Amino acid sequence: MKKVVTKEMADEFVKLYEQGYSTRQIAKIYGLEKTTISRWLKKQGVELRVKKTFNVTENMTKEFVKLYAQGLTTYEIARRFNIDQSTVYKHLKEKRPDLLRSNQKVTKEMEKCFIELFKKGNHPSEIAERYDLVEETVRRYLRKNGYQTRASPTEITEDMIDKFVELYQKGYSTCQIAEIFNISDVTVWRHLTTRGIKPRDSGSYRIKVPNLEPSEDLAYILGVIEGDGSVFHIKFENYSDHYIVQLKVTDKDFAEAFKKALENIGLTPILYLEPKYAKNRKNIWVVKANSKYFYEWYNSLDRYKDFEKILGNNEKLIGAFLRGFFDSEGSIGKRRNGTYTTPSAYNTDKKLIDFICKLLDKLGIKYTLGCDSRKFRQKPLWEIRLWKGSTKHSKGDYSNVQKFYEKVGFTIERKRRRLEAFFGLK
Repeated sequence: MKKVVTKEMADEFVKLYEQGYSTRQIAKIYGLEKTTISRWLKKQGVELRVKKTFNVTENMTKEFVKLYAQGLTTYEIARRFNIDQSTVYKHLKEKRPDLLRSNQKVTKEMEKCFIELFKKGNHPSEIAERYDLVEETVRRYLRKNGYQTRASPTEITEDMIDKFVELYQKGYSTCQIAEIFNISDVTVWRHLTTRGIKPRDSGSYRIKVPNLEPSEDLAYILGVIEGDGSVFHIKFENYSDHYIVQLKVTDKDFAEAFKKALENIGLTPILYLEPKYAKNRKNIWVVKANSKYFYEWYNSLDRYKDFEKILGNNEKLIGAFLRGFFDSEGSIGKRRNGTYTTPSAYNTDKKLIDFICKLLDKLGIKYTLGCDSRKFRQKPLWEIRLWKGSTKHSKGDYSNVQKFYEKVGFTIERKRRRLEAFFGLK
């Protein structure tokens, strides 16, 4: 039976289209033809978006080759330049066909990974992107192992749909929900509509203004970003802009502390476990928040000059910034005899290292500064290592490390335990 489009449905088409969904995506949600959606949008007076053509210059093609040779996939290069993956592949094939990994031999281990990812809900095209293969190659190996390469391999249960509704009502976007469950946002929307959930009005979307006044939470966030964190912008084709504050780490307690700090300044981060692509890979915890306001503020900073203004001479703020940095880059080594080394941190950015040294000086924490500039390193690796006590070669005096423990310390439990074991607090 032909599906009848009501006025209410047409209004919902408009809302979704204004939020960045394509006509193809809306058609999938409602089980209609793309042309039907386009026709109703035009009836509602909506001017349809025109796909822009993109001219790839010679310099860009050279950059594609350079990045591909460094190990990036065509998908990663395409995201960096905000163009289609097929465009990157086409120009690589024309310029350097010998470099292409699409003809690589699929190993038994890769074949097992294809199956694991497919079982978790990844589409064959997504698996192909990760391994830089042609989608049909992945489909062929999946069929060989008895799997039907359907469009949405993830089985959506009633419990999952309940969770979709709960998260959406809490203010999560369909993209954020899709990322948590490793499915497409279109799948999320389709199941939300079965529960009578309607798209939020465009007017209900307000820019969340985080609290960027100097605080321990903000100082900690900035310290983490200077280490393992990142702030970046992604623009999807025919879709919305994403202004991301992100942290990817193996320590769950570190991820939770960063998430809490983001929440305390007014952002709405999500925390999830990244799917494993290999059995021997460690768990990777991802914290992600979307905030244009924070992105623009952070990128307007004159980094260390403005950081110094934010932190001032406030020992608590300086300690929080250093804690974020040492949570990211700090370590405490264990010797063969079971004793521990003093806390240290490594980074190739000399300006950042100089700034960290300046902050340690303000707290009265003593350290040594070393540099590893061996030929195999692309950049010199700088090391900050704390003194044990009040002097560089003090014996039985751990006052300097004690000062670090009290004023800075670690959020990560495994690092904190080693620090406590260093001077017998454990």
